[in-house]
Amino acid sequence: MNSARRRLFNVPPASHCILQSAPCCAEVSLLANFLYVTLAVRRRLSLSRRPSLRSLAYKKARTSVLRWHYPPCLTSSLLARIQNRKRAMQKAAKLLWLLACFPPLSSAAGYPRNIETSDAAKYHAATSSASHKNVTSASAMNINLEKRGGTKYVFMHHIVGSESGSRNCIVQGLIFSWRLRCTDTFPYTQADWADDLRQIQAKGVDALALNMGAQGWQRKQVASAYAAAAQLGANLKLFLSFDFTAMACDLNDLVGRVNDFAGHPNQFRVDGKVMVSSFSGDCLGNAGWASLKAQTNAYLMPFIWGLEGRFSEWSSLDSWYCWGCAWPSGNADKTTGDDEYYLSQLGPRYTTTVSPWMFTHYDYKNWYQRGDDWLLLARWEQLIAMRDRLTFVELVSWNDYGESHYMGPVKGAQPDGTTWTAGFPHTAWYDLCEYYITVFKTGSYPTITQDVIYYWARPHPAGATASSDGLGKPQGWDWTPDTLWAVVFAASPSTVTLTVGSSTQTFSDVPAGVTKLQIPLAPGQITVKMVRNGATVIEQTPADYTYGINPVTYNYNAYVGAARA
Repeated sequence: MNSARRRLFNVPPASHCILQSAPCCAEVSLLANFLYVTLAVRRRLSLSRRPSLRSLAYKKARTSVLRWHYPPCLTSSLLARIQNRKRAMQKAAKLLWLLACFPPLSSAAGYPRNIETSDAAKYHAATSSASHKNVTSASAMNINLEKRGGTKYVFMHHIVGSESGSRNCIVQGLIFSWRLRCTDTFPYTQADWADDLRQIQAKGVDALALNMGAQGWQRKQVASAYAAAAQLGANLKLFLSFDFTAMACDLNDLVGRVNDFAGHPNQFRVDGKVMVSSFSGDCLGNAGWASLKAQTNAYLMPFIWGLEGRFSEWSSLDSWYCWGCAWPSGNADKTTGDDEYYLSQLGPRYTTTVSPWMFTHYDYKNWYQRGDDWLLLARWEQLIAMRDRLTFVELVSWNDYGESHYMGPVKGAQPDGTTWTAGFPHTAWYDLCEYYITVFKTGSYPTITQDVIYYWARPHPAGATASSDGLGKPQGWDWTPDTLWAVVFAASPSTVTLTVGSSTQTFSDVPAGVTKLQIPLAPGQITVKMVRNGATVIEQTPADYTYGINPVTYNYNAYVGAARA
């Protein structure tokens, strides 16, 4: 099979949609899944020919692929159906080539991306703590900041695009229809890229990680991003981050993509080497990454899961970043246990992440990871405390709407089924990051000179029952308290009142600096207010947010606002 045809199948299908398709499409759906799995296994085993379906290596790799790309509840079902329908698949072999004429469905596949080993979990257990206080002042925190030992860099993760769609069966022999939707930056113009770059650069981010897949339109959008940076004369740099859940491990193709922009004035470099990152990439192996490095003069900083205890075997990597270290792994506050584990394995090669939230509600992935207890601030405070051991930190993300951790404006094309972002702005989170980016990079806390109240909340109780949602509650729904979270930037001591419906509390001793506040949620609107010396400094009631108790569909995304003096 030539490389062009192979690339048609390098993205995992939207498995629930396929497995639950109409009866007339049952064989087509099964064959599409089977062909994808077989090709994925071939890449994992580095085979040039179809593997023996009875070989132990094939069976182990197939199970591994299934468990990564499909929700656990479907893995055993799909294995059984593949086993029981071998004859049907053999008789319909020609149909596989018919399927090869169509582009794949795509999505980020089925598991939360924070892969924790048992060793890392031990660090979590040893270091976990759950402190729930109404007031926490940064000015009172006892953090011993190290002298700046080398330049620190902050990156922003930017999704270039993905493709989503569905099959619709037509009962006319084996004919079926196809609907495909290109998402994220697909409709972007160069002006859209310039707007993103201005906003991202304004808060102190050094470089943009362009998360890209295989499609030609994504390659064109990457070129547009570089052109926009050059036109702006921006100090902001860019680098490629290959998403291997959405593209093949084709070394020649990767070399070409890197070298396309290696000489660009806005290319991010480390010691003269071109920065290259990725999501996944174990299919290349250490030798493949070494070859990419040799042919492009690259500085390699991928995220590859499953390397725990084996980093010494991947000597080609200059760094390795932990995608999932941005979020708690269970019903507890985020700790640095996973960071300490990976630092013990990697030392100065370790790069980590920070993110404000994680909620996704598709039929193929449906979960919530705790963004509570001021996760964004807590994570920054952790990284600042260990800044002497870190060089790079990556913010996740600018525009991953499907996982709700976007910090840029909602724009571009939303992935199919993304119903939870409209009316839920997050840009205030990025404004809040500016302060912590400065601290991480300089090693000192700036004086607060402007009064601001940042606040965020979910739209309905965690335990509410939606009246019209066929997907059910997300995994982890019961981990989140019904709380309004607030962060006060006060230029001098003040009194702050937080209100949500009938829930209200006044904090009369808010000091100068950064203070964390919280109150329980109740049905109604949010009002935040700051008073100083008898005069109202800030008062805001956002008209586009109401906390309700009877949702139509489940939404564990956050509404994020900022009220400024």
